[in-house]
Amino acid sequence: MQRQPATYVRARLQMKTYRSVSRLEPSVGRLRRAPASISKMALALVMLIGAVLGCGSSNPGLDRILDARDKHAASEALRDHGSVKAEEVQYIYEATSSSSENRRRNAAHLLITTVKGNAVELQHKALLETRDVVVWAILLDDLLEKEPELAGKRPEMIKAALDQKDSDTLAVGLRAGALSNYPGVRELARKYLDHADGKVRAAAVSGLLPDDVRELLPRLTDMIGKEQDEDTFILLAKSLIRTNDPNATEVVIKAIEHLKETRDTLYLHFFNDLALFTPPDPVITKFMFTLVRGKSTIRDEGFSVFSRWVWSVKRDPDPAFVRICIEEINQGNLSTDPRRRPEAKSEQNACEEMLSFMNDGKNPIGDFEGRVRGKDAVAFAEKWLKEHGG
Repeated sequence: MQRQPATYVRARLQMKTYRSVSRLEPSVGRLRRAPASISKMALALVMLIGAVLGCGSSNPGLDRILDARDKHAASEALRDHGSVKAEEVQYIYEATSSSSENRRRNAAHLLITTVKGNAVELQHKALLETRDVVVWAILLDDLLEKEPELAGKRPEMIKAALDQKDSDTLAVGLRAGALSNYPGVRELARKYLDHADGKVRAAAVSGLLPDDVRELLPRLTDMIGKEQDEDTFILLAKSLIRTNDPNATEVVIKAIEHLKETRDTLYLHFFNDLALFTPPDPVITKFMFTLVRGKSTIRDEGFSVFSRWVWSVKRDPDPAFVRICIEEINQGNLSTDPRRRPEAKSEQNACEEMLSFMNDGKNPIGDFEGRVRGKDAVAFAEKWLKEHGG
């Protein structure tokens, strides 16, 4: 499940100031000389009423999304409305506690489409407040990979999710249970490996222990080899990697090698997800080192991910990978000419893109001529390692 504009129409109380006219009877004149404090009190009361009315106002554009009866209607309404604005976030958050089940669940889906204003703060707040397990699952699913510590914050919701027939909610419950060592989750994981929904099967893998992985290896190999849905494949592959079991890692590598061999672009989506959308994770990093130090046919993708972690998502360079790059370039083409022949291998190009960004901070894709290459890249890398204790 991954984040997706009419401005609030606030009802305003129209205030009119009536001027006293000369035809008023003299006996009424003293009212016009009433203390100023009374006038101020009246104005304050009017403003308070206006604020109350404003808070209770509706937003027709958002309401059409929030009250949609199905995903298609919600999608159409969101397309017409446009992306959520910062000033609309509070209204959406309040809808997550609506008495209408449909409205609060649509609100949860809508809230995770934006980071504008204080959307993320309100998402966390709703996650801890909601009594609706589906709302909890929608909000947690969006946060779980970035903040796994949230998994065990509400064990009562894990229990409720594991009893759900809704596949999306059940899958989140399994993942949260695995991350928080919820009692009985291992047994449930084995049970749900045969579930009809791929998301549930992939989530179940995350609850397996190393002993389970070794026992179920043929079955897991078959699962990942047959998976065609992009999101499910990515979740399944990452779940296997995160078991931190060498056998599971080998299963993933062989499955991705097969995808590359058959020209199935699913493997490219997997590596793009690791490079651009997966938060720092020591187990994923270990997997990438397994790739770049190995001899698999997807070794170059490991170099690409390490490189993009630096120049695209701005992570700190890993000294161990910088050393690997020095060795790779020394074994390749040491020419500094942008049009060198023979062309450098993909692994060397990925290293030089990263080192170029480390050198001048410029996006290497848009600065082809200015990249450091060959022996210049090696010299820069060695200098960087000395300066950074590598």
